[in-house]
Amino acid sequence: MRSTTTQNDQVVRVEHALTKDPREFASRLGPVASGVRARSEQKEGFRADVYAAHLRKLGLFTVRIQNAHVERPPNPYVAITVPVSGPLQFFRNREGTAFHPDSAHILHATEDLDLRIGPMRGLFVATFDEAWIDRASRRLTESQHYCDLHEDWKLDLRASAGASFRHFLDFLWAETCRGAQFTRSELAVREIEHTCTTLLILASEEPGHRIAVDPGSGFRPGALERAEEYLRENLTEPFSLDKLIAIAGTSASTLLREFRKRHGMPPLQYLKLRRLEAARRELLSAEPVEVTVTDVATYYGFYHLGRFAGYYRDTFGELPSETLKRCGSGRLT
Repeated sequence: MRSTTTQNDQVVRVEHALTKDPREFASRLGPVASGVRARSEQKEGFRADVYAAHLRKLGLFTVRIQNAHVERPPNPYVAITVPVSGPLQFFRNREGTAFHPDSAHILHATEDLDLRIGPMRGLFVATFDEAWIDRASRRLTESQHYCDLHEDWKLDLRASAGASFRHFLDFLWAETCRGAQFTRSELAVREIEHTCTTLLILASEEPGHRIAVDPGSGFRPGALERAEEYLRENLTEPFSLDKLIAIAGTSASTLLREFRKRHGMPPLQYLKLRRLEAARRELLSAEPVEVTVTDVATYYGFYHLGRFAGYYRDTFGELPSETLKRCGSGRLT
């Protein structure tokens, strides 16, 4: 069994800076939001409190900032800004638009950022590599380019898809601040980033750009079986909805509906159940002195060992450590 920990077994670090210098503020954001410039709107009033973390394809940061004018020229990343403590005023061609906590501002790679802040405001920002989103959107939707999906610059966080995206961002940030244990599993990192990107694409669709329609009428024979077979044979590949609908030859909405009809669960939950079964087989055949529960759990993308143990017990009626002990004396590391 291959190792699944990331390089040097390092978790993501959350960097913190409290600064009154606009240049230091811009420097601190460099790893997650390159090209940002800031200047004080008042002679001595600039203040920013920044927490930032950089994953592989994603950047995340929270800021509390006052009396600032923040700019960014076109850059090869998309930025999603969510106000968290009052409205934020963004400008485009001298026309200002206020964004409240129930919506988010979408800054595409080809656009300039013009954000003007007066009293202390909080914001949460996620940055995505645009080329990566483009590739996913072409597979997932009818659109040829991510920017085509949303001509406006506002993302509604009250709608179902928008709320799912926001909740996932909150989950990801919370996990990151708790030590980013998911980064110990290569599979978990890739899967989390795929999921976050997919949710963004779904949330930013306009009514005229719905998820790609079925290539034929109805649900083609064998489509669900092809999807099931792919998931079973690729347990250590990250879940990717765009890839799954391409394999099934149907739309996302149809595939999700058919999975629920047959299995009572969406494809990702189906995949996790298959991974649990594979983990059990691994534990039953393992040499306890050579393999730990941690080895097996992280290999199959279960980075939170407490949750893995709970899922395992609920499914099989015993803890994974108890399964491993059948081969001798095992331990949960």
